[in-house]
Amino acid sequence: MAQDTTKNGKAFEYACLLALQNAFVKTQNVCVDDSPQLRTAKNCYLSLTLKSRRDMSLAAEAMRRVIVRLEPKLENFKDGDILTLALQGDQRGQAGDVRDILCMRIGDKWEIGISCKHNHSAVKHSRLAEHLDFGKKWVSCPCSDEYFKAVGPIFASLSKLRTRARRQGRRALWSDLDNKEQNVYVPILDAFQTEMHRMYQQLGEEFAPRLARYLLGENDFYKAISDDRNRSTRIEAYNISGTLGESANGKKSLYGRAKLRLPSRIVELRYKDGSQNTVELICDRGWQFSFRIHNASSEIEPSLKFDIQLVSQLSSHASVNIDEPWINPPVERRRVFEAIPVNQRYVSFLPLYSLKAACGVLGGSETVKPEGWIEAVGVGKLDDTMAVVRAAGDSMEPEIHDGEYCIVRKLGAVDYNNRIVLVQRNDQNADPESGGAYLLKKFVRYADKIVLKSINSKYSDIPLDDPHSIKLVAYFYKTLHT
Repeated sequence: MAQDTTKNGKAFEYACLLALQNAFVKTQNVCVDDSPQLRTAKNCYLSLTLKSRRDMSLAAEAMRRVIVRLEPKLENFKDGDILTLALQGDQRGQAGDVRDILCMRIGDKWEIGISCKHNHSAVKHSRLAEHLDFGKKWVSCPCSDEYFKAVGPIFASLSKLRTRARRQGRRALWSDLDNKEQNVYVPILDAFQTEMHRMYQQLGEEFAPRLARYLLGENDFYKAISDDRNRSTRIEAYNISGTLGESANGKKSLYGRAKLRLPSRIVELRYKDGSQNTVELICDRGWQFSFRIHNASSEIEPSLKFDIQLVSQLSSHASVNIDEPWINPPVERRRVFEAIPVNQRYVSFLPLYSLKAACGVLGGSETVKPEGWIEAVGVGKLDDTMAVVRAAGDSMEPEIHDGEYCIVRKLGAVDYNNRIVLVQRNDQNADPESGGAYLLKKFVRYADKIVLKSINSKYSDIPLDDPHSIKLVAYFYKTLHT
């Protein structure tokens, strides 16, 4: 379950970055930072089912619609300026920067960050352990000896249980413990609350804002929370230092850019009603956090994890809280005509073929009547080297989606290495995805071999030992959109 949560989280990060890239690349120079974390997130996204990917894309597009209203600099820029999009590594979060996506204009010394959450809104997942000094890390106030004396024996006993079980060739499970709430959770949370009160007395009015800063992160950011159940995306703005919503070329953020006021004092710290594993911290100015302690795995570990949630933030006039519903893409409305006037052919309309028929026509081996003619306006100048085919399957996602109309163009003298091409296989071997011998794949030529590659990493490469076993017919030009 934890692995699925991590994978879905990274996949949503990629979906959000892709939504931003696709929206802005049409009107400005966009550079996506190629990095290990980007490739990992992309693989997580492509490993999901088609339905999951579509839902994530809808959630990400909802995020984009709100962000462009909040941040004028995304669409208003100086001539020649480049918008750079990047994914941050997990180590940045551990260092206090919770932003997953960065949008930057280097020349303008401007950047904003987005934290992407898939079906949860936790602000932190901090741990408690025998020698872990949470006070020093959270608010720069070291924990007392009394705190470590209280929690140390409990964590030490958990460590012994795990070690003893492993020596016996088995796993010590939390489910085997008698009343773990009373014997483990409650005494640790009691010590935690006592220590929080002690640090508050020592730090005074510095305690609450330091704690909020730790829980929210060191940088201003937007949080995008995908809510699959309600099919909406929640956008929250944490504009603590006032860097969000900067105007650009006379355009202002539609929601203003007031700073978020941090809490200044603790009102109450207590157990949540009816709970033995959650304490609630209530502060002034409408701030309230919950700290739910839990075991992170089924096997006993000498540490426990906090799921920390921002329960309420009533001073919302100083930030933004928007629920944006998902909008399903329009139903395909592109009509296919059986016949059109000759003077409109290859001017406003292109012929539609099956993959097999297109291989015959563009390959020059036969004349085939098209299935019909399809309007292709807004894609540039048309000519008779072009045809339209409909993609089948998800092997070329996210570049080409299942069912999309694709314009392909006869090869001619174009360099097709590392490009998506329409291929006819002559070795009688079928494509493992579609079962056919006619396919759209990325053509890659190495020194000693040729490979047909899928963009979607869940599909294996197709090595070709004999270059004559395929016939290259056309290259992918662009997709037709409604």
